[in-house]
Amino acid sequence: MHNLDKTMLAVGLALLLGLVSSPGEATPTCGSTVSGHVVFDSNLACSSSNGLIVGADNTTIDLAGFTLSCTGAGYQGTCQGLGFTGINTNGHSNVLITGSTITGFAVGVLVSGGSDVNVRGLTVTGPASPGAGSNNRPASTGIEVSGTVCPDPPDTIINIHGNDVSNQREGIELVGACCVNVGFNHVHDNNSDPVACHGILAVNACNNNFNNNLVERNGENLPRDGGLTILGAGSANNTATHNDVSTNCGDGISVRFGANNNQVVNNEARNNSTSNLGGQCFNVSPGAFFDLAAVFDGVGNRWIRNNQCLTQGNVGINASPIPAGVCNPGE
Repeated sequence: MHNLDKTMLAVGLALLLGLVSSPGEATPTCGSTVSGHVVFDSNLACSSSNGLIVGADNTTIDLAGFTLSCTGAGYQGTCQGLGFTGINTNGHSNVLITGSTITGFAVGVLVSGGSDVNVRGLTVTGPASPGAGSNNRPASTGIEVSGTVCPDPPDTIINIHGNDVSNQREGIELVGACCVNVGFNHVHDNNSDPVACHGILAVNACNNNFNNNLVERNGENLPRDGGLTILGAGSANNTATHNDVSTNCGDGISVRFGANNNQVVNNEARNNSTSNLGGQCFNVSPGAFFDLAAVFDGVGNRWIRNNQCLTQGNVGINASPIPAGVCNPGE
């Protein structure tokens, strides 16, 4: 056997035995542009910088049980409010982000365009609120999807699935994003004094499906706060179904400011704005917020009677108000 053949055989055996790492299976550095199959082998602590930027289609980033974090001069010593992003898909397609924890960034995961993108099994978090009146949390979002375009006919191209998102201003936010499935996430304790905050927020977002999410303890009982909010004239043909949106400070599920042709069907929304959650929220008078709310909404919204809820309210001149009796106070 030639020496070259022996060397190749030795390398092959080493790979089989796990003695040589395959390319990409090591934690990259902060600010890196990555592609291929990236598997963390340690925590990655960033200081006032971005985490990772996806550089090509067909990329997997697996945190493998480790943590990607950011510290800086932002909120409570983190990068919230400083504009840094944990992982940015950078418009690429066929991307998977999974694995463990992302904490302290202004945006934990940014899905900016592309298709066949999956964000799943992550914990995306930040500093907990010190309580209403002392919580100056700035702009921060756990998972943001923006600029996605539906195929023809519309079909899901982005999946945000099975994540735990907390301690942001906005938990999961869709901005001008279409054909996204947001399902089986636990979205909780997202709050801020200065501005409105939500568990899940869709702004001018279309043809999305929000399903089987547990959305609780979001907001502070400030105007426009809420659990699951669909907002803007560009927000059309979205469906919210089988979500549990309860015990939020603000409205539970709301359709607002021109949002049209959306369906709210078979959700549970209870006890929103009935407590200040031990000081996490401001005290509010009964009737300020509702489990289901239509606020200056557009035409064609459907509020199906099989939602389980206690209170409902229409605010302003609504093109398609919630029909009487959708919520039964005796439920």
